[in-house]
Amino acid sequence: MRWETTWSLVTSAQCGAFDEFRVCAGSPYIDDSRNHLARWFLNETDYDKFLSLDSDISFVPQDLAQLAADLDDGLECVSGCYYNVFEGVLKPVVKFLDARLTPAQSDDPIMEVDKVGAGFVMVTREVLEKMAATYDEPSPWFYEPVVDGEHLGEDFGFCHRVHEIGAKVHIDLRVQLSHYKTVRLTGPNVPPLPNAGGGSFGPMKGGHLVDG
Repeated sequence: MRWETTWSLVTSAQCGAFDEFRVCAGSPYIDDSRNHLARWFLNETDYDKFLSLDSDISFVPQDLAQLAADLDDGLECVSGCYYNVFEGVLKPVVKFLDARLTPAQSDDPIMEVDKVGAGFVMVTREVLEKMAATYDEPSPWFYEPVVDGEHLGEDFGFCHRVHEIGAKVHIDLRVQLSHYKTVRLTGPNVPPLPNAGGGSFGPMKGGHLVDG
């Protein structure tokens, strides 16, 4: 796990921003790890909100509070906004309903989308329960399907099933996160973490690439 992710978790725990945290490590398959955590959430807790967090994402406590508020307002599955490099271009990890659309073109901070990554996505208990009742083990939530000739990763496969059970997927553009690969990938206006070194390599077509 990145130290920045650990810092985010410790800071959020000190603020009481979440009730419980669990790590799943050791499986060579990402879908198995995510499904293990969803299964634990349903079988061993009575919480009403589940957050999928990747070990290379950093955030602040307010990000958790914002997604939780979104679910309280009626959303079923909502992600924060983080970036990755696709074919040399820094882009948000999201598939829009309209492929021509970008976050900068949206007047509403909450956008309904087709699919999001699972690096920082919050979902209601009801959605996970509907999936468990609809799809078979061992992968009732996250899986890697081929849809219309396209191989989807386990995160996009999850979103595909969210739509199949009649729910919707959203992204909240107010929740701007940092994504760490060999460098730190951020959207615009994301401040550096305390005591974090490095310099800016951006802007790069919609965000900043900041050395981590």
